[in-house]
This record gives sequence, C-alpha cells and structure tokens, in this order.
Amino acid sequence: MILRMFTPLSFLDLAEYLYGLSPPPNINREAIWRTVIHNTYYSVFLYAREFLKQRTSLNTTYSSRDHSIIRDLLVRRGLITAANILKYLRDMRNDADYDLAKDITEDNALDAINYAKKVVNMIRESNGDMRP
Repeated sequence: MILRMFTPLSFLDLAEYLYGLSPPPNINREAIWRTVIHNTYYSVFLYAREFLKQRTSLNTTYSSRDHSIIRDLLVRRGLITAANILKYLRDMRNDADYDLAKDITEDNALDAINYAKKVVNMIRESNGDMRP
C-alpha cells in the first residue's frame, strides 16, 4: 500500500489560481484576496514544518505554538530572512482572517504569493527540494 501525503504547496497553487480568477459579480473580490493570503501562509508554514520534521527532531504540537517553533527552528538553521517573512505572512493572514475592518487589497494578495514563493525557494536552496 502506497501512502500519499498532501503536498502543502498545493495551497500555494490554489492561491495563485484564485488570484487569477475574474469572479462573478456576486463574489466579493476582497473575499478572494483574503483567501489567497490565508492559503499562501498555510502553504509555506506547512512546507517549512514538513521540511523541518524531515531534518530535525521537531515534535509538532499541532497547536498555535507550532507557528513560533517553526520560525525558531528556521532561525537556528540560518534561515533568518525566511523566518521573518513567515512571521510577516502570519501577520498578514491574521489580518485577512480576523480583522474585518482592515482593507485587504489585490496588491496584498500578490505580495503574499510572492513572499511565500521567496520562502519556499530559500528553504529549497538550504537543503534540497521537498516537492514530490
């Protein structure tokens, strides 16, 4: 039996797909931008988590604590910029998910996609590619 694990970068693929859509009039475009930001953050967070699980003794808690644990481990591996961008993406995701008064724009969504790709590339360059 072959086990298949979901690939976190599929969330980034979905975010890029959603970003490129021209929604019908009944779909609020800001809802798309918020969803894009949400998916880009979780794509790179889960990618980093799986990368670190394969290369360290990371014991995930599957709780909110994992977000800072992952960033701390990235810093210890010398990926300080990646950790800082991951923190920024989480802040963006928190705004997109929880702050309904904050204006989320198409530019914010595109920034999230570009930052996510940057972190993925930094991780890949540090120790190989995890994408199947």
